[in-house]
Amino acid sequence: MSFIKLKRDITTENPPSASQVEVGELVMNCTTGVLYTKLVNGSLVKFSSSPLTLPNNPVISFVISDNFCCDNDTITVNVSNLVSGGDYTYEFSELGTNGLVFHSEDQRLGSLTPEDATSRSVSVLAQKTGTQTFALVKFTVKQAGVTVAENVATINCGTCIDSTS
Repeated sequence: MSFIKLKRDITTENPPSASQVEVGELVMNCTTGVLYTKLVNGSLVKFSSSPLTLPNNPVISFVISDNFCCDNDTITVNVSNLVSGGDYTYEFSELGTNGLVFHSEDQRLGSLTPEDATSRSVSVLAQKTGTQTFALVKFTVKQAGVTVAENVATINCGTCIDSTS
């Protein structure tokens, strides 16, 4: 049987330095379960781990148009499998420095606490600036301050249609 082994650290909890990782290479910290890669701009991206054995882990899915207009368009995240009355919060963040700007910084953090349902949706207005035609976003769900679910999505900028013409 063949195996693919990633570059890995099995002794420390430290992240790799940018000089230790090639662009696009995957590096696993086997102590923390965190996966890293290097972007073309030289920055490291961290993919955090979440235990899969927790009961009732929230499930995160993104709703992003295939023709996302990078001049104030909406990103919607659906979160299901929440426990009614659970103390959940969320955080939106951009991975890397590709110029994604949230219309309101207040939209980046919030409460997901369901009182009578097991799912919630969060929509944020975002704008893409700079020369990159894509951005990576991460949505994190925490319960009582502990990360219980994370998901990452790629946003590709489509052609914006000017509604004023």
